[in-house]
Amino acid sequence: VGDLADVKLGYSEGSQQAKYNGKPAVSFQIEKTTDQDIKRITDELYTYKKVFDEQNPDFQFNIFYEFNSMLNERIDLFTSNGIMGFVLVLLFQA
Repeated sequence: VGDLADVKLGYSEGSQQAKYNGKPAVSFQIEKTTDQDIKRITDELYTYKKVFDEQNPDFQFNIFYEFNSMLNERIDLFTSNGIMGFVLVLLFQA
């Protein structure tokens, strides 16, 4: 390739550099299809994180956002609001 063009090692003009606490980082996003289980994906991700952390003490594997926790919090909120609403309906029916 060097015979055909000037080759330089570096970033392309439109590339993005990921940094975490000012240090180089790798960032990726995992998406599920409609037939996959989000809880299972999350469990596998945390299992992988544990193994990675044990095998690579010089690196950090951070999970910034995972939808499963937010989904569980919303389900808990919906359940508690539903129970409270049911209790209020029973109180005002009497």
